[in-house]
Amino acid sequence: MSYSSTSRMVPGVLCDCDKVARLQTAWTPANAGRRYFDCAEKACRFWNWFDPPMCARSKEIIPGLLHKINRLEAETNRHSVEPANELQEKERYIKKMKKLEKQNAQLRQKNRILLVLVVVSMVWKFIMK
Repeated sequence: MSYSSTSRMVPGVLCDCDKVARLQTAWTPANAGRRYFDCAEKACRFWNWFDPPMCARSKEIIPGLLHKINRLEAETNRHSVEPANELQEKERYIKKMKKLEKQNAQLRQKNRILLVLVVVSMVWKFIMK
């Protein structure tokens, strides 16, 4: 399986169809980070290594380092998403709290009106006796 990063054109290196070859980076476990040339238009089967073969130690170490980098990047992304979710949750609670405060104020107003009506009715009842 071959994985490659963004390529770039390298003047002076031509593929078999006389086009400027592109330089890419392989990310396979056996050749992680090793650069190679290929046909930019995939018109011919030109393919050639740019970098020399890696030593056995590099082949052991680089895949593990890449795995660690990917894991740390994923963890970093996960942590950067969590504060955004927390902020949205806090905003939702604030909105809910403001709605409840408004309802509370309306209920207090209704309670005052009810209290006035009770007092007036009691006074009225007392006067009518």
